[in-house]
Amino acid sequence: MKANKTNLSVLFGTLLCVSACTGINDIGNDRADKGGQPSKIVTLKAMMPDLSTRTIFKDEQGKTLKVGWGKGDKIRVSPLNGAPSSIFSAPADASGKLATFTGTFDQSAQVNKICAVYPATMPESDDRWAVMNVDYSSQEGSLDYIQEHAMMTSKMDYQPEGSNLLQFKNEAAIVKFTIKMPKKDEQNPLLPTEDKISSVVIATPLAQGESVADNNLVHSRKWNGLYNTWSSDGKGNMLIKFAEDVTFDMGHPIVGYAMILPQKLKDGLVISARGKRMNYSISTKPNVDLQAGKIYRIAKTATPLHLYYQWDAYSPYVKGNSSKEYFHEGGEGYNRACSTPEHSCKECPTKEQILMYLGTNDLYYSNGVGIYANTKGLWLPKRQYIEGFDAGTAKKVDMKDNESSNDVYPKTERPSDISKYFFLPASGCYEDNDLILKERGGHYWASTCYPYADGYAFFLEFDLSGDNTTAFAGLRKAPKAFGHFVWKVE
Repeated sequence: MKANKTNLSVLFGTLLCVSACTGINDIGNDRADKGGQPSKIVTLKAMMPDLSTRTIFKDEQGKTLKVGWGKGDKIRVSPLNGAPSSIFSAPADASGKLATFTGTFDQSAQVNKICAVYPATMPESDDRWAVMNVDYSSQEGSLDYIQEHAMMTSKMDYQPEGSNLLQFKNEAAIVKFTIKMPKKDEQNPLLPTEDKISSVVIATPLAQGESVADNNLVHSRKWNGLYNTWSSDGKGNMLIKFAEDVTFDMGHPIVGYAMILPQKLKDGLVISARGKRMNYSISTKPNVDLQAGKIYRIAKTATPLHLYYQWDAYSPYVKGNSSKEYFHEGGEGYNRACSTPEHSCKECPTKEQILMYLGTNDLYYSNGVGIYANTKGLWLPKRQYIEGFDAGTAKKVDMKDNESSNDVYPKTERPSDISKYFFLPASGCYEDNDLILKERGGHYWASTCYPYADGYAFFLEFDLSGDNTTAFAGLRKAPKAFGHFVWKVE
């Protein structure tokens, strides 16, 4: 992290939408360049954090970052009524934590409700930054705010009398993590075997299906040599232990916590918890618990990955499970007539949709990207690139009595344009409590049960052929009690 103005958003920035009281001064009345539209010069005072109320952060070279305004600093101020935004500049001799910024608004601007952005180049639409609306023009000058996006990241103090003060007052919070992990056995083969965590990041949500990469992380601070300890009771509780208290600047939106396992982002799994709305004062120590055994994408809809399910089960598959709580259909097991799924499989592709995916003959078997860079799996074309898919008229593989006759043979390479495809990792499956196909194939449930035999459902299978160089994929049926993956049409 460099000590320059752009990255000072690490300490002070994020979007802060505030509204000043009616005391903002109209100290001039000029003519704007555009069509003679009247304009008004406005002054605002902006305050940087107070050294006495926050932790001093240093950059990678150990140099203390500045905590006051300086020459050339600018903020962008946007009226919330849709009038054009304006760049406000500090004077050349600006120094210290308080500076007077001057800018020009169109006459149409409602300057009692504005959005102040630092740095000035940060786009308001960037969803990496939390937005906070504060209406100071409410009765009795009380601080009423509307949470627009994820959470509050900074405490705003406003002094309505006389000075028109916009005060950027960031507060730090000490964050500790407790993670609940599954038992350390074959139940989840993709969990790392090493007990070492190499880095901790604060992450932002990604668009659905977007790959995890370094540039998706708004604030990546890494601590090496962090270890977890498996609990002696065998339940897999894991506590991240830091050599010292870890402090995250509250100037950053904490949207998700991510632990990178075991070494680098591209090699490991990402386990994250969705952030909650926060308004912590200094020294607050929030604890974040993850649900046992769940692995999440850093995504807007934190989708669990690498969890096996019996067909339309209430809960993930557990090795040796015999409890009815995992069963659909009234807890009576799976030996019943065909039905419509209501739980884990209700959003899985239908048998017909799987046949349309296979019918494209445009499948690839190769490594994935991001957290799947070292994982084999199947690439399928996204629905919008399959003509007639949504209408159900796309070409289908012929479903004959002999299931193997609907096999297709994916190319054993990565698609040239992966943005048009989505990836299913080869994470194996459970059949009669035995984990098979680990790291080479996968079984993915359909939402369609098999109508010709009680207790069966369709699924997509892919694997390597006997020569371990040729891949195949096809539609199959399996007992509903087997542990396969669930997925969605993409």
